[in-house]
Amino acid sequence: MKALAFYNQNNSKETLAAPLLRHSLVWGIPLLYFLVAASFYLRTYDSAQIKITLWQMGGTFLAALWYLRLWEKGHFPGRKSWSLLLPLILCGVSGVVSFLHCPYPGPSLDDFIRRLLYVHMALIVLIEFNTPQHFQRIIQWILAAAFVSSTYGVLQYLDTRFFPSPQEMGMDPFIWRGAFGSRIFSTFGNPNFFGNFLVIVSPIVLALLLRRHPTRILGIFGLIIASIAASLWFLKGGLPAWLFGMAFLGFACCAIFFFSSLGLLFFLITFCTVATYSKGAWLGYAAGVSFFTLLVIRSIRCGELGSGVLRSFTRRFGDLRFSTSRRNTTPRRTTLKTNTLRCGSMRGLSDLGFSSGW
Repeated sequence: MKALAFYNQNNSKETLAAPLLRHSLVWGIPLLYFLVAASFYLRTYDSAQIKITLWQMGGTFLAALWYLRLWEKGHFPGRKSWSLLLPLILCGVSGVVSFLHCPYPGPSLDDFIRRLLYVHMALIVLIEFNTPQHFQRIIQWILAAAFVSSTYGVLQYLDTRFFPSPQEMGMDPFIWRGAFGSRIFSTFGNPNFFGNFLVIVSPIVLALLLRRHPTRILGIFGLIIASIAASLWFLKGGLPAWLFGMAFLGFACCAIFFFSSLGLLFFLITFCTVATYSKGAWLGYAAGVSFFTLLVIRSIRCGELGSGVLRSFTRRFGDLRFSTSRRNTTPRRTTLKTNTLRCGSMRGLSDLGFSSGW
């Protein structure tokens, strides 16, 4: 009996297993990222081992599904995609060569497996995540992990601030409370690891804020400055519990009112980054915000954001009409208002051979 089959968008024949494998990959990787970032075990201090186990088991399962999909398709992506895939493949090959020449292969096996899984997950995302919905899903799960970890980080700070470690009972019910003194570490078990994760997520939140509010650039920079100033003021100490609670909740409500959930998330990320007391996280956060500022300034100078800001200003504060010579011309650069998740309507990926049917 012949296997049931259908034709995809590119008119190539696929069996019924193809969509199942594809959906397993595009849903499995975002879920794995969320679990690795947000999971921990209540009865041990070593949360990193839990994350490593989840990553190795989940990553191996997803890599096996991907190889099944490649075998089912019968071919690898086209030649145009090798410009992006080749660096990752060379990174994996260098890991294999390094492992074969290491003097102690046993202790190096865990690092070698993790390195291969990193390469495989990146390859899967480049090849299988070929629609805006796929990228939007993975970003949403990463933001959900950031919200969970930053909320728990605030809880840890309240526990260390108002319920010092010698006390048996506090706001943090887990066994590791106070393990790093006044430094918070959330679900990552280490302040430096937690800070590194927040540094990676903060530019994503800023980009989404700019996409959602393209004409409120000054408001976004006001949110950045106010979040940093409020975090430093809250962490300075000396505030009674009732004043700290009222001020913290008041600032959080203002962030939600003006910038919805993204504003609240950015404030929580900023607060937790400062509360980790990790110098590396501080430097990374400062570098990310500075680079974001330079990109916005460059876009305004190129006329990509300036016209939208002036139109918003004249609409609110006067009846002046904004006219520009670019009105009847097609802009050469993509405006930052364009949804970054669309990736230029996916033209770049399709040109490189990453279409839905390869």
